[in-house]
Amino acid sequence: MEIPSTIAAQFVSLGPKHEIREFGSGNINRTFIVFPDAPGVRPFLLQRLNRAVFPQPHLVMQNLCAVSEHVQRRLQDDAISGGGAISMVDLDTVKPGLIQYDVGDCLRSCCNVMGEETSAWEEIYFDLDLAQSVMEGYFSVAKPFLTKADIDVFPDSIRLLAFELGVRFFTDHLGGDTYFKTTYHGHNLARALVQLKLAESIDQQMSAIRQVIQRL
Repeated sequence: MEIPSTIAAQFVSLGPKHEIREFGSGNINRTFIVFPDAPGVRPFLLQRLNRAVFPQPHLVMQNLCAVSEHVQRRLQDDAISGGGAISMVDLDTVKPGLIQYDVGDCLRSCCNVMGEETSAWEEIYFDLDLAQSVMEGYFSVAKPFLTKADIDVFPDSIRLLAFELGVRFFTDHLGGDTYFKTTYHGHNLARALVQLKLAESIDQQMSAIRQVIQRL
């Protein structure tokens, strides 16, 4: 991989037998893991930002540094007090937002047991039993800070997030696949079909979803 090697070499001495591999399966940016061939140099991640989505990379780096410093201070405090890490930080959701979007997106993703990349989109369904298990665990910790109004709109959030993502995939397909990373022609169209079929399944089970959430 000539281009990633050239960029990675700006940070460390790679050595003659270094190795670079694609890392993860993100839909927007391309991420690589770099294995330098140099004593004492640890592997590190190299990410190519999608400039159609992040036109100002320097602002991304500022945010990343700010969050990293906050997390580092917390880890140091925990080490001093003898505590341990109790959670992971998702850098995509550290900005202000609505809890309904996070819960809706979680259930949209977790309760589609066939995954987002399946070609058998006609068979997609929303797994209600799995949704109940997820929400039982979530409510065991989160319910004290949720209001009745928050909880009442959770079912609508699940349906909205599936439909919204389907529209986003379809829009990107029509626009030439500039936002989401694709591996073949029509990839975003296939993703759109999965999400829209999932939204249909959620819509058909709305009454049952509401009952499950209200019982918890």
